[in-house]
Amino acid sequence: MALVWVRVLADDRFITHQGVPMTPAMTVAELITTSKSMYGLEQKEGGRLYRVTESGRTLLPSSGTCEVLQVRNGEPLDLVI
Repeated sequence: MALVWVRVLADDRFITHQGVPMTPAMTVAELITTSKSMYGLEQKEGGRLYRVTESGRTLLPSSGTCEVLQVRNGEPLDLVI
């Protein structure tokens, strides 16, 4: 079990990253669902998850697993709804 730090960019209320539990076998779609649930945004449809790096943001495909996409423990991610 690892934690990734997810920030939601859809609302000004969410200005910090929140720790979200992640396992290597999780798909990005499952991580999006878990993140939306933690922020109380289950009713919102869709969502894209981006890896945040010094050089910018990279879209993570929702069908890929965290292990295959090399999502690391403690990595910051942005959820765009």
